[in-house]
Amino acid sequence: MPLMTEDGKAVDVETANLEFARAMAAPAADEPLTSPPPRKAEAPAEPKRRGRPPASEKARSAKTGATPIADTRSPEKAAEDRSSGVQGLVQIGAGALLVMGQRSNSEPLLCDAVVIAENAAPLGAACAEVAKVNPRFAKALDKILEVGPYGALVTVAFSVGMQVAANHGAVPEGTAGTRTKKEILATLDEVPEAA
Repeated sequence: MPLMTEDGKAVDVETANLEFARAMAAPAADEPLTSPPPRKAEAPAEPKRRGRPPASEKARSAKTGATPIADTRSPEKAAEDRSSGVQGLVQIGAGALLVMGQRSNSEPLLCDAVVIAENAAPLGAACAEVAKVNPRFAKALDKILEVGPYGALVTVAFSVGMQVAANHGAVPEGTAGTRTKKEILATLDEVPEAA
């Protein structure tokens, strides 16, 4: 159905489009050609900050917490602490792989756990040696191994959890330093009789 005017006459669309285009392109006869009025000068708005402030700016919040204590250990003691710390972390990882491997009957995970546990001591010693010659590595390693008072709690909780799991057959006895039930019961003065 074609477009119609109010009085019912058909509209020639092509002619209407041409007239509209001419009207839009040419200024009105009674209007002078001028540019639009200039905008008022506005103070530039401060851009929204995203991300980290530049190093030249002062920190927005003061750092809180304890002041780092200088390392007073001898180089030998530091190397020993680093080596044993890395060994402990590696053994925790190996223990986790062992449990996952046993739960899922995954031979590759079990093999990974054994290989990682067997190499915990050499890995710890190697990390300690690198820390002796690379201060940045030593600092990073000390930061990783610095667990404060929670380290002992995590270690004891892990040991107890592994032993309870071994007692109930969830992991094999001897896993991650666990003892057999006979060894545990032998520590009692008097072994209760089984019912």
